[in-house]
Amino acid sequence: METKITGRCCVYTLVVFAAIVFLAPAVFAQGKTYEFKLGHVFAMTNANHPGALKYAEEVGKRTKGAVKINVFPAGQLGGDRELYEGIQRGTLEMGLVNQGSASGFDRRLEIGALPFLTKDYETADRQFFQGEMWVGKEMAKYCLEKGLRILAYTENDFRHLTNSRRPVKTVADIKGLKIRVPEAPLMVTCWKALGAVVTPISFPELYTALQQKTVDGQENGILLTYSSKLYEVQPYMTLIKYMYSTPSFMISEKVWRTLPADIQKTLQETAVEVAAFTVDLNRKEVQKCRAEMEKAGVQIIDMDPKERQKLREIALESWKSVEPYVAKEVMERLKKEAAL
Repeated sequence: METKITGRCCVYTLVVFAAIVFLAPAVFAQGKTYEFKLGHVFAMTNANHPGALKYAEEVGKRTKGAVKINVFPAGQLGGDRELYEGIQRGTLEMGLVNQGSASGFDRRLEIGALPFLTKDYETADRQFFQGEMWVGKEMAKYCLEKGLRILAYTENDFRHLTNSRRPVKTVADIKGLKIRVPEAPLMVTCWKALGAVVTPISFPELYTALQQKTVDGQENGILLTYSSKLYEVQPYMTLIKYMYSTPSFMISEKVWRTLPADIQKTLQETAVEVAAFTVDLNRKEVQKCRAEMEKAGVQIIDMDPKERQKLREIALESWKSVEPYVAKEVMERLKKEAAL
């Protein structure tokens, strides 16, 4: 299906995190070519996969074939942790990776996924896509220190709760549920505090774990739950909107440093434009995916505001587990952002 980068990309102008030298004329025609692998965990029906394909297509066009990007979706190259490790070492050139899943390597990367930091899309846009984008820039700085360059953020939306055992209407209903979370210490801490029995599992293994009842539930958003068909083995979904998730187009810094400046410029600028396309597509798809899951028999519950406030108060305690790893001034700004 032919896709088109929307005009909205001019609004989502991501600050380039390191200076790029602009050359004229371009050196694309000098004969050297580059072939990169780009891995991600998203299903081919998830908005992030068309985004990855569009990125590969546009980079190929704009470099006149000097750069060829091969996209490997659905965890073919491993989960987020494996992708992160590969990009860090330079054995994998690129990825569309959830930074929070790599927080076992650097706890500072959890700042973008703190529970109840991001309340709505407007806040998300300000934190990651428009204006100051200070949360996104802070995480990009941490990643670069580890050898991963963030080119642009995309969206994995707000995270909720699904399970196969019972409708979850109250915080008390969570107690005893076996919940899968990514391999992220913050999420483990948060869900243990909520009374769940927590099991970190790599995303490519999640469907099987749910199907075989190794775990009862998981905490991804509407679009990912639908596109990865998790709803087929999860009859109950509770909308708690407890966390906002942002994967990012990443490239290995080892690879980046070997590239001519005009190719660096093209990779950067194209990532920003395609990320905007992907975010737009995600937001258009969410309500449709919710309707499709309901049509398939999933019971979708909007948690009562009083119960969600109880959940918020418990979840916010998990912030303390991140504080020792983050500069005091950054943590204070995050708390102000969340109105703590």
